[in-house]
Amino acid sequence: MAYVISDDCIACGTCIDECPVGAISEGDKYSINPDMCTECGT
Repeated sequence: MAYVISDDCIACGTCIDECPVGAISEGDKYSINPDMCTECGT
């Protein structure tokens, strides 16, 4: 199952620092790289 970043995201960057594998990238909308994501639930 792929995780997505919800529309509730305020682009604070906290999730980027918390992701243990660096699968989250910022941009106009933050995104999760499904190939890198280990589905840790961060």
